[in-house]
Amino acid sequence: MSKAYRVAIGVGREVTLALGHKLDPQWGKPVTVTGKVLRLGDGRFRYRGGTWDGVEANMGPSAVLQIGAVEALISTHGTYDWRDEQFASMQMETRRAKFIVAKNPMNYRMAYGDFSKAAFVLDTPGPTPPTLRHVRFKKVQRPYYPADREIPDLHPLVHLH
Repeated sequence: MSKAYRVAIGVGREVTLALGHKLDPQWGKPVTVTGKVLRLGDGRFRYRGGTWDGVEANMGPSAVLQIGAVEALISTHGTYDWRDEQFASMQMETRRAKFIVAKNPMNYRMAYGDFSKAAFVLDTPGPTPPTLRHVRFKKVQRPYYPADREIPDLHPLVHLH
């Protein structure tokens, strides 16, 4: 999102944008949305905790767009989700949200686990699916879990105390 484009949009204005699937369109088509610009930012944030604690990152020029009852964070560059740093940098209050879509399947519990009531893992198309059940393996010795649910002679690990 160029600076001129951000200025043309302006906070409080209504915009129509095509979002998603620009870098790798094989997984779907952009979704066109219309909403009100709530906030604009430069996309800079600082990681809290873990390996990147204190490291400054940049998701590029970003906006919070209100689409009906939904607030969507739109960024120029993808960044790694550690906790809720990207949302916090744009003054989005995750504790007040009814739903939060977190792309990182490993770290969402660190960010939202102490106040979330449930977690739903969505099996959406893409290069890193949440399950391997639909992946077409080319060179794998069968049977192979999770592609094959019933595997003869497979015994669970026994934990000895």
